[in-house]
Amino acid sequence: MKKLFVWGLLLLFFVLAVSGCAPPAAEKTGVDGQPAGEQQPGTGFPLTVEDHFGRQVEILQKPERIVSLAPSNTELLFALGLDERIVGVTEYCNFPPEALAKPKAGSFSEPYLEQIVTLQPELIVASELAITAEKLQQLEELQLPILVLHPAGFEEVCQTLEMLGAVTGEEETARQLIADMRVRVEAVQEKLQQLPDTREKVRVYYQVYHDPLMTAGGTSIISEIIEMAGGKNVFADVGAAYPKI
Repeated sequence: MKKLFVWGLLLLFFVLAVSGCAPPAAEKTGVDGQPAGEQQPGTGFPLTVEDHFGRQVEILQKPERIVSLAPSNTELLFALGLDERIVGVTEYCNFPPEALAKPKAGSFSEPYLEQIVTLQPELIVASELAITAEKLQQLEELQLPILVLHPAGFEEVCQTLEMLGAVTGEEETARQLIADMRVRVEAVQEKLQQLPDTREKVRVYYQVYHDPLMTAGGTSIISEIIEMAGGKNVFADVGAAYPKI
């Protein structure tokens, strides 16, 4: 199951590289539109955001020390140019290569609480797919801002990128990445429109893991990307995101 998580969500960085969308820009009062308290002039902080667990998370100041507890989150943070501010990652974070040199804060399912405390993070970014309620409670007891993320589709990847841009003070970088992705996805769509309607779509099987054998079902982001690229996921009719086959 750990391998499933790593390889399934590793595709999120690929989304950043070849695809795109354009959600509305985050307001300085918080990307969820909720009041975030009196702001420090010119900083946009504090602000409040709603993570994918539906939790209201207040970010008091621009975080200079960030710990990522999922490979997908690590890739998104690097895409925002936050290399110097990432002080801890998981044992499975291997992309970009610079992530390998970062201190290890545990695996995505077993965060090392003592190590996280030692790293003195000002923001922790976890994953809904891996974090348990017990582990989340333990992290919350550290009294540090914790964002739990799990973008389930292409649009949510873009919204997640926007959220991370807001909470790290990199809104402009996030907007530029999203704009670049829009250009790329529009180029793909234009090429697809030039193909005949009668064409047979390329049938795609995506192997997520080999033991046990797993693939990408119709509710996964991988299946969505296959369809966006003009292909047909042969397991699109399977409701589970990453079923064993």
